[in-house]
Amino acid sequence: MEIKPVYLFYGEETFLLQKDLAYFRNYFDGEEYGTEVFDGAKDSLDLILAAAEANPLFAEKRLIIVENSPWFKKKESKREGKSKKTDGDEELLFDYLSHPNEDACLVFTADKADQRMKLVKAVASCGKVREYKPLSRWELPDYLRKHLARLGKQIDSRALDLLLMLCGEQLGALVNEAEKAAIFVGEQKRIEENDILRVVSRSAEVNSFQLSDALGERDPRKIYRLASELVETMKPGEYMALFGYISNYLRILIRVKELAARGKSPDMIAKATKIHSFRVKKAMPAAERYTMEELIQGLALLMEVDYQMKSGAGEFRQTFPSALVKLAIRDS
Repeated sequence: MEIKPVYLFYGEETFLLQKDLAYFRNYFDGEEYGTEVFDGAKDSLDLILAAAEANPLFAEKRLIIVENSPWFKKKESKREGKSKKTDGDEELLFDYLSHPNEDACLVFTADKADQRMKLVKAVASCGKVREYKPLSRWELPDYLRKHLARLGKQIDSRALDLLLMLCGEQLGALVNEAEKAAIFVGEQKRIEENDILRVVSRSAEVNSFQLSDALGERDPRKIYRLASELVETMKPGEYMALFGYISNYLRILIRVKELAARGKSPDMIAKATKIHSFRVKKAMPAAERYTMEELIQGLALLMEVDYQMKSGAGEFRQTFPSALVKLAIRDS
């Protein structure tokens, strides 16, 4: 691999940035090169460049990492406070970038950089500048499939959709949970939906998802068991989050049922409602199991639970599971 004398890594997608930085660390450690780390927000540029210009005594090449580099974006306004970047720093950097030490690899990292700046262009002329943008929701599935393929695993499309829904769009969290699932399935080559449910950190959201799933299946026994387990382990302040999640689920069923009746496809519904496509696909068969009147009455039952809890007429631990069971066993 050709190692440039200077790099600038910047951007919001810190997972990919740190991944590349780890590659550099491993490469230099593996070659028994020296590595030194500085903080651009605290350490002086004089000190950093002195380290970069020093010839290595016990290695062929040295890696110099400068985190939080402040020199590659516009100066802050006076209201935001005085910027660390000074004209003197710019001159020092220009001087170094015009003749960088070939026996050193100087890597700057930053959250932001302005590629129109002369300093950034100077880095590009003698080294490499790379921006790390967050992957879009359309790019994430392909990245995760390829990442799991390198681990010798495949993932079911429904399992992948569920992973994205539960973990959001933070690449680091998604990769972490995907790798946990890969370990969990052992010799099994394919990761299924149930594997994701069992592996993803057990949170109120995962349990709430399982409860809404049971509600969509109209399974009274499962509903009562899951709802009772949830409310027993919750603190009083967490009740409203669960109440809101299930209320929102019923509203999703109502909206999906309404649009499906107009002949809309799952993808069209997802786009119109801005609801994750996985939730829409799960909601469509669930919505078919209820009439519109039942779903509206279900919301009314939850409103009654809310009233009883706030008025002291009933305890959420008893009234909430009972209301969901009552909805599930209504005559169709």
